[in-house]
Amino acid sequence: MDQLFDAARVKRLAGPRSYERGVGYLHQRRVETPVERDGRVRAMVRGTVPYIVELWADGDRPRWSCTCPAAEDGAFCKHCVATALALLPRRDEPDVRPERAAAGSSSPKRQIDTSEGAPKLSVWVRRIDRAFFAHGDFVSYYEAEAWADGIHVMIENLENLCDAGLPDAVAELAEHAFGCADEAMNYVDDSDGHLTGIIDRLSELHLRSCHEGTADPVELAARLVHLELSSELDGFHRAAASYADLLSEAGLAEYRRRLSPRWRNIKPTDDPYGATFAVRQAMVGWALATGDPDVLIDVHSRDEPGPRDVLEIATALESTGRTDEAISWAQRCISENRNRPRQTDEVREFLSRRLDARGEHAASVDLFWQAFAADPTLDRYRQLGDKASGHDWLERCIGELRSKLARTPRPPSDWPPSACNSPPTRARPPVPHAATVLVEILLFEGHNGAAWDAAAEFGCGPALRLTLGRVREQTHPLDAIAVYEAEALSIIGLKRPDLYRGAVDLMERIRRLANSAGEPERFVTLLEQVRAEHKLKRRLMADIDEQDWPSSA
Repeated sequence: MDQLFDAARVKRLAGPRSYERGVGYLHQRRVETPVERDGRVRAMVRGTVPYIVELWADGDRPRWSCTCPAAEDGAFCKHCVATALALLPRRDEPDVRPERAAAGSSSPKRQIDTSEGAPKLSVWVRRIDRAFFAHGDFVSYYEAEAWADGIHVMIENLENLCDAGLPDAVAELAEHAFGCADEAMNYVDDSDGHLTGIIDRLSELHLRSCHEGTADPVELAARLVHLELSSELDGFHRAAASYADLLSEAGLAEYRRRLSPRWRNIKPTDDPYGATFAVRQAMVGWALATGDPDVLIDVHSRDEPGPRDVLEIATALESTGRTDEAISWAQRCISENRNRPRQTDEVREFLSRRLDARGEHAASVDLFWQAFAADPTLDRYRQLGDKASGHDWLERCIGELRSKLARTPRPPSDWPPSACNSPPTRARPPVPHAATVLVEILLFEGHNGAAWDAAAEFGCGPALRLTLGRVREQTHPLDAIAVYEAEALSIIGLKRPDLYRGAVDLMERIRRLANSAGEPERFVTLLEQVRAEHKLKRRLMADIDEQDWPSSA
């Protein structure tokens, strides 16, 4: 069996991530002694909960199973890796982690001290495990909040332990809890994001306990590299930057040494958001921790720096007094992305403040005008007003939008809405983006009549239909009724019972407006039409019958 599941084959079966974590499980002694019976090897592996692994041969082909969720689809999980490697002779066992093999140093993860006289850490480990596994082998969406509450109580107890003067122990326990949180991704329905709050709190506790403790900088660097690269969660994202003052020069050197083998193996063709993402981000964190902007530039230049990368570079340059270089980087980024201003919003804000500080206010304002011209939005219009309040931006921006609309082929406008007796059965034509922004700006400035006219000329985006109806109610109630009629019939036409209540609410608004306008028959006609055309929609009819409305004309 140990020949069938040799280390090379196990690595191929598992893939690098599961293999690495399985090696860690082996050296953390999480595998109970495997037992062979009837040609099968069976072992219990202690993850967050105990899992049962079986390995066997089908002819000369390896076969396996594990009770963990990750192996349900047949994957060779980390528990299978740990069990298979436990069968190997001691001389053939792989080293603790790939980082150790590359760097030739000791294991980056300390074992929790449970010896006599040490704090009762074994008791705390069991408390952490119980907190994470309090609801069985699967935590449903409806159980997740109570599950998370129990873990937050456990974290509060760890905070109390730190207050009691045991920060080093708490750091180790927090790292164990991070491992449990990582495992929880396999068995918790975390649709509401409870793990995010747990990880944030554990991160704060770990950083605090390291500050208050006595961790050796080199040892801490080794642990942080392991934690950052092995976890699927973001608790140690760019950890070197967060722990820079603790790592000191020796720790940062160790951090770089452990990352170097993986960093060298990254190819220019590798997806920056793929398997190498964690290594890239760890290197950025290290570069930030050095405080040297040239180091950061070198790391970011491994790939084409994006706007966020440029902002980091510019900020680092400015922090060392190299403001002119920072401005140059920001200007080049905006120039290269002139047709994608959404991606450079933060860089634009940075550059604008620096230009203002140098007295180049006109150039600062022009940044926002160029962004509006490339991708007009209401927010960018408002930014222009904030940057240069004395300028008549309304006229200039409306002129720019109308110029864009003149160059854009327009489908027939569906505004004003169709009358009640002729509901819109066809799909609404797409509305040019510039038309929507034009109406938004006019509404923002209080030019409601001009906004209505612009919608009639160029069309109106769905989000603005009801807004225009509301502002039209007082002066032109029949126009508002037309808006609500079209919207109510459109909702009903979607055949979504859960939305019918919204259509009925609009019909009630139509009834009140029609009565105040002296045309109650307008509502009665709509009601009869809906009853006749949609009588088979039982949920809709039930919602209508709940209202105190006339049954017929």
